[in-house]
Amino acid sequence: GRQDRYWRRWRIFIQDWGLGDDEFLDSVPTQSERLLLARGFLMQHRAYDFERSGRPTARRQKPMVSSTVRDAIGCVASAFRERHRDSPFHIQNGVNGGQSLHPKIKCLLKAFDSQDPPTKKQKAVTPQLLRDLTRLWAAAPTGTRHTANLIVGA
Repeated sequence: GRQDRYWRRWRIFIQDWGLGDDEFLDSVPTQSERLLLARGFLMQHRAYDFERSGRPTARRQKPMVSSTVRDAIGCVASAFRERHRDSPFHIQNGVNGGQSLHPKIKCLLKAFDSQDPPTKKQKAVTPQLLRDLTRLWAAAPTGTRHTANLIVGA
């Protein structure tokens, strides 16, 4: 699923950086180096398309939206936690003893948010349209009226 896709991308990224099969960064001695790798992964993830294997292919025309990058963080961090490892994206023993997103990761995501295109907002259904639908179906058979009332109610 989705977690496997992001994990494959993480593993390829780690291999490309010369860490071989050290996907949990056991050979990376400092938190700052782990954080640097995490930030590099996010930058690559935002900028490139990927093969099914997880290998980056061509640079994207438009950067990946930040919500997808956040999803990648969640999935990779979850894989770390499932194996009782510390996520490189989080501060350990953060707020309330839990894991908090590292401030440098938050800052990077905030920058991504500011560059993302605005979300397309869907227009709301107007009360006038709902009244018109109710009038339209007023003469219909009972079953149809009930269905129309359910639609208007929804």
